[in-house]
Amino acid sequence: WLWQNFDILMLKEVKRQGDPTFANMLDKVKLGIVDEEVTEVLNSRVIGTEDDIDLSHGCIIVALRCETDYWNDRFLQKMEGEEHVFEAIDTDGSGNPLSATDQEKVKIYHRERLPDKLVLIVGARVVLLKNIDVANKWVNGTLATVVRILGDCIFIKHMKEGTILPLSRFRQNLTHRAWPGTTVRQQFPLVLGWAVTVHKVCITVDFFATFNLNYGHSVLHY
Repeated sequence: WLWQNFDILMLKEVKRQGDPTFANMLDKVKLGIVDEEVTEVLNSRVIGTEDDIDLSHGCIIVALRCETDYWNDRFLQKMEGEEHVFEAIDTDGSGNPLSATDQEKVKIYHRERLPDKLVLIVGARVVLLKNIDVANKWVNGTLATVVRILGDCIFIKHMKEGTILPLSRFRQNLTHRAWPGTTVRQQFPLVLGWAVTVHKVCITVDFFATFNLNYGHSVLHY
């Protein structure tokens, strides 16, 4: 009966997608309509083999995190250069290292945590995980390229804007009802970004998705 107290509003103006062809296709697909127009658009984006995938202006869209790990590891292994490994630094609210038991709790209860370990090479594609500078479009979901690693500072270049951002470790406070207190994680708010989940795509704006029907994933382009 509570629904009687609400007004129903229909949103008609698309705000998160500027391409009219893609927006129209999304409107149809969400209603289960796959007509000749939709089929033609999708088929025009079919990629024959993995070697044909061009990620110079986009990334692969997948459904699961394990799939992002698979593709990102593949592309990282293809790169030449020195690997830089950044382990997360976890402490309690007073700055004391966590016990082994509490470290396991962090992995079990905090799916939203920043990466346990981040492996980067200069030139690697990354995705920003936090809103750092909204006015300059450095937001959660921004695609960028690592251009320099200097000690505990990572310089990333915005794929669309071309601007460069020096990035230090982000302080993330983790709390859970399962135990009192706060766990503090210090880690770079980045993950490898050749492949991203569709969830991440939903919060990323100004992209056009192209679909790879042969491989069961998609390729996201500007």
